[in-house]
Amino acid sequence: MKFDVFDLAACVTCAVFGILLAFVSAAVLRSSGRRKARCTKTKRALLYDVTEQYDKDKGHELYFPVYEYTVDDKVFHIVSRMGTNSREQARTVNVIYDPRDPQYSYIEGQGSGKLGFILMAVAALLLVSAAIMLISMITAM
Repeated sequence: MKFDVFDLAACVTCAVFGILLAFVSAAVLRSSGRRKARCTKTKRALLYDVTEQYDKDKGHELYFPVYEYTVDDKVFHIVSRMGTNSREQARTVNVIYDPRDPQYSYIEGQGSGKLGFILMAVAALLLVSAAIMLISMITAM
């Protein structure tokens, strides 16, 4: 029996996207790990402002809180990466920052690297699917 061109194309596509996604997820996880290694101090930050941005996909405004924190009498601002539907925001959050460069920081809970693990799981699923398709094509010969 011959290989079906469409089955082979699907197998190669899954393998290529799985490999690419594995590299992207590794980069995301590495970046998150570096951030966690570098940012070792925690500071309480107060709500300073709320910026708004229109989300075309959702058809409404998203609100991003801006928090202010002080390190060695210098004031820093950090914008949340997570927008919400409401102008009401948490009044305080924990900011984790680099003591040598306090502007390099992230809001606790937003720099966890969960995205990297999700991408890695999808990459693994694509690679397993490609392997299963390849094995089924070989055994059907």
